[in-house]
Amino acid sequence: MALYNKTMSRIHTNQRNPKLLLLSATLGITLAAYVNITPPLTIWHILACIACLSLAVGFFFQYLFCSLRRSILVAIGTTAYLLFRYAGMHNPVFLILILISMIAIDMGLRNSTKRIP
Repeated sequence: MALYNKTMSRIHTNQRNPKLLLLSATLGITLAAYVNITPPLTIWHILACIACLSLAVGFFFQYLFCSLRRSILVAIGTTAYLLFRYAGMHNPVFLILILISMIAIDMGLRNSTKRIP
């Protein structure tokens, strides 16, 4: 579906890559199989699970947003939240702090990438 502006000329939108969605779904299925097969006996099993989840989230949001910067920030935020939960910090304030910091980093990176005439 094409988007149009006031003069009825087409607005360029980024094309979504379906390979990213396929890769995200594959990593999600791999994560489900890994969780069902491997018991979380050591820290390495848990870190592998969190890494697989962060990759799946990163690829899915790269497909959804068509932006590598935002997908990396969402994946880092998800990973940080899961590591906080694993460390025993179950307070919802940590989620709010992570969201605020990810929004601030995104706004800072967006402003630093603009060209100054």
